[in-house]
Amino acid sequence: MRTWVFVTLAVYAIVFAVGGVWNHLHDLIVSGLDAYRYAPQPFRVFFIALVVIDAAVLVLLVLRRPAAPILAAVVTALDLIGNWISDWQYYHDDPGWLVGNKGGLIQLTVFGIFVGVTAVPLRRALQRRR
Repeated sequence: MRTWVFVTLAVYAIVFAVGGVWNHLHDLIVSGLDAYRYAPQPFRVFFIALVVIDAAVLVLLVLRRPAAPILAAVVTALDLIGNWISDWQYYHDDPGWLVGNKGGLIQLTVFGIFVGVTAVPLRRALQRRR
C-alpha cells in the first residue's frame, strides 16, 4: 500500500473514531436523547444516528473498502451542513464556538475539505488494490 493511501486512511479512521463515534457517544452518555435538543429535528436524529453511522464508516475504512472514502465524504458533508445550520446562532454570537470543545466547526470544516479533496483518489487507489 502506498504511503499516502495509508496515511490518508489513518487520518480518516482517527477522525471518525475520535471526532465521530466517541464525541457522539459521549454526548449521548452525558445528555441522553436530549444531547442535540438545540438542533432541528432531522439533524437531531442524524446526530444521534452518527454513533452507528460513523462506526460503520470506520469499519469500512479499516477494511479498506473502496466505497468507504465516498461514504465518509457524504457523512462528513451532511454533518457539516447540520452543524452549520444547527449551531449558527452560537457561532454568530460567540466566535469561540468555531474552535475548541464548544463547537469545533473550524476543525470539522478542515477535515471536510480534506475528505472532499481526497475521497475520489483514495477510492481509486483502494479499487486498484483489489
